Amino acid sequence: VPVALGPVANEQVLAQGLCKQYVAAGTHYSVTRARYGSRAASVTTSRTRPHARLLSADDDEAREARERCSQEMDALRDRLQDNERAMKALAKRDQTARDKHRRLAAQEEQLRAARDAQLAEVRAWERRKIHLESKAAQLESLVAEERRDAPQGAQRERRRIEQQLAENAARRAELLAALAHTLAQSAEALHALALAGLRHVRFQHALSCVRAQAERHRQAAQAARDALDQASDELARAKAHATECLAETRAATEHMDDDERQRVRDAQAQRASATCAEVEAELAALRQRLRMAEHSGLSARVIEEHARREAQLADNRKRRELAAQQLHAVRRKKRRLRAAWEQPLVEIVGGVAASFARMFDAVACAGDVLVRRADDGAVAGELEDSPRDEDYGAWGIEIRVAFRANEALQPLDSHRQSGGERAVATIVYLQALQALVAAPFRVVDEINQGMDPRNERMAHALIVDTACQPDGPQYFLITPKLLPGLAYHPRMTVLCIFNGEWQPESFNPATYIANARSQAAA
Repeated sequence: VPVALGPVANEQVLAQGLCKQYVAAGTHYSVTRARYGSRAASVTTSRTRPHARLLSADDDEAREARERCSQEMDALRDRLQDNERAMKALAKRDQTARDKHRRLAAQEEQLRAARDAQLAEVRAWERRKIHLESKAAQLESLVAEERRDAPQGAQRERRRIEQQLAENAARRAELLAALAHTLAQSAEALHALALAGLRHVRFQHALSCVRAQAERHRQAAQAARDALDQASDELARAKAHATECLAETRAATEHMDDDERQRVRDAQAQRASATCAEVEAELAALRQRLRMAEHSGLSARVIEEHARREAQLADNRKRRELAAQQLHAVRRKKRRLRAAWEQPLVEIVGGVAASFARMFDAVACAGDVLVRRADDGAVAGELEDSPRDEDYGAWGIEIRVAFRANEALQPLDSHRQSGGERAVATIVYLQALQALVAAPFRVVDEINQGMDPRNERMAHALIVDTACQPDGPQYFLITPKLLPGLAYHPRMTVLCIFNGEWQPESFNPATYIANARSQAAA
């Protein structure tokens, strides 16, 4: 165990890794290294107990021994420092040798590659030379045979030409038959195209008729709404008039005694089934009697009160009519303002809904996107004017989906669909919104986490189909894992990121892939 009387640089001792135990300045150090990973070192320290005899020795021999030990320790310390300097120099030389070895290995690899390429060219040249010599020998043999058998060769050439003419005639007959068949198919296709054109014209006419009918229905509905508004205004005026009449009646009967009130109640009971004309006639008769009473010396106070009440009623009627006109004008203005923004909103949401439904149809599912109003949950497929849905803060977008066959569309929420189905619906809705938002690139991070394999495949197929469209923005899909057998597009680029503390210092992906393929083939 190395011993030092004074303190030492513990960090250097740990870095060199030469000692597992050592004593310095009266402290015992025990070094333990981990077996795995980065082999980090941990140090345990304990104080050394002084030796009794060394502490108690006080003679000259003990002092000389201590001095000799001190001198030896100094010499050992000097040797240790020299060894440390030598070790550092050796480490530098070793690092230089390693760097030189790596450079030489790289140069050797390049030279071997160049040698292999040159050898390949030489072998190819030799093969072409042998092939050329073989062809030259064949040509010379054919020329000699042709010179020897010239008459027989002419007859064989004539027979070959006659046979070729017969084959060409048969081939021409086959091509003519195929041409006739193709012309017949073209005629049938032209006939089918003409029928399709006629059906298209008929359908266009039917569509224009339906659109005209829809416009008439819309105008009729608008007229019905205007009539409803007018009827509502008249009803409001009638209610206000009835309220005023009730107030006048109460004011007139306020100062009556019990007998007079009982007679009024009896009169009301008798006139409960009377029509408006009968009431008007009776009112005219009472007014006539009132005028006769004026000439008969009726109280002036009663007559003045009656005149004042009639003037007040006339003024109230004028104000009520003016307020009704203002209310009607305000309602018309409100309908115009609402139609200016609600119809474009419906068209935008309709475009998103069409893209949303088309993407869901591609994966054998169904979906729709609607505008939800505040009154009763009605969706904005057609314009409405209801005082109950004027709380525009409660309006919103409602997504309806159906992931199984023969299933009705249900609103998207946490009670009807699973987490994976909600994630699929969300990514489809975001894809449907892409046409409304212009961006140079888009990033989606771990959208497939928490999905079952079926929903993950659907989401991946939708993202690939949307992101690989021509003239589309750049699309980044970041994920820690992918299922096997997914759909890929030629416009896609797959990047595998290798990162972590266990990665080697130098990594060649091509070599890794080649080794993996050779192991799979074996």
